[in-house]
Amino acid sequence: MDDYPHNNLADAHADAFEMDDQRAPVDLAGPPSKLPRTARKKYYRSGLLVVSAITFLVGAEVGVALEKHNQKLNAANPAPAAVVPVPVTPQDRALVVPVVAGSVDVNAAVSYGDLSQRGTGIVLSASGLVLTNNHIIQGSASLTVTDLGNHHTYAATVVGYDRTEDIAVLQLTNASGLAVAPLASSSALSLGAKVIGVGNAGGRDGAPSITAGTLTSINQDITAKNASGLLAEKLTGLLETSTGVVPGDSGGPLVSSSGKVIGIDVAAEPNNAANAASGQSTVSYAIPLRAALRAERAIVSGSSSPTIHVGPTAVLGVEVTAPNHRNDPTGASTHYAGAFIAAVATNSPMLKAGLVAGDTINEVAGITITSAQSLAGVMSTLRVGSRVRVQWFTATGVTRTTTVTLASGAPQ
Repeated sequence: MDDYPHNNLADAHADAFEMDDQRAPVDLAGPPSKLPRTARKKYYRSGLLVVSAITFLVGAEVGVALEKHNQKLNAANPAPAAVVPVPVTPQDRALVVPVVAGSVDVNAAVSYGDLSQRGTGIVLSASGLVLTNNHIIQGSASLTVTDLGNHHTYAATVVGYDRTEDIAVLQLTNASGLAVAPLASSSALSLGAKVIGVGNAGGRDGAPSITAGTLTSINQDITAKNASGLLAEKLTGLLETSTGVVPGDSGGPLVSSSGKVIGIDVAAEPNNAANAASGQSTVSYAIPLRAALRAERAIVSGSSSPTIHVGPTAVLGVEVTAPNHRNDPTGASTHYAGAFIAAVATNSPMLKAGLVAGDTINEVAGITITSAQSLAGVMSTLRVGSRVRVQWFTATGVTRTTTVTLASGAPQ
């Protein structure tokens, strides 16, 4: 396999992000404790992913149901190989020593109840640039990262994130001289090749977890939802392996038999109900390294887009969903295209402007809003402190407008 620096990107697959139109929290301002109790309970159960009703994104603390998409099998997308457990050997442990030294444990704390979401990350630069999964940091109030090479713990800030790839880039504060993970191209991979996963199983921190398996398929597409059904994302072009990653391993390196990182662990699918209940899995999924680095370069270069957010997250302070019989018994708001408001955060810009649950936002910054997804896309391109015009319909159909200053909120 050919080694390459993390900023040399090749063409990668194109992915699409879909949020579940039924329940999709797009944007929350301020601490979650400022939201109504029902909204707080919903929002803070996001973070971990699953496939096929019992598959999960493997960030610790939260679970997600995923659906594996039916695909046509061809040379580029062959039938999955048999899933066979592979023992970790002393040679495997020796092989991944440089990768472990270039890995980190990520602790994303939310702002109430002493809750946190934990995962893994990959060091890309000696000064502390780290690659991880976006679903680990979503909703976080603060981030701390422990480097496995020097065992120091650092505060971290979010450089940016890409929802389509489930990738986030972090910058460690006052870091220097860190070991950098050895990276390789995944283009030469072949089915049946041995692969090794390195992670933070169970979010316990400390000594890394190491699992082994084989590459069982490529170009796999999955749709993931968190346990509460608030978020859904479509991930495409994934590597499928039998490494058996578990919650806490999200963002961790998938390593080739040559000791180089070839992917970023992101999701797993338990092979039976008992494994689903215990968090154990057999079928695992990883984002190809080239796709992850393509997203990383866009973030570091400051290229905001409807799917890539750079810098602090600008928010209106609302939870957005689609109207249904539970949140809109009258059905009145279903007549208005836009993003239906399920909750408004206390002291948020929009609450002060008079927006209430049951209203529907249909325009932000001169851009028409047609759904929760489109609002998320528009907000990704805006910056904290910007003044933007917002238009919405009340539940009775009255059109209102205001100009608000965007607040700073948790990563989305």
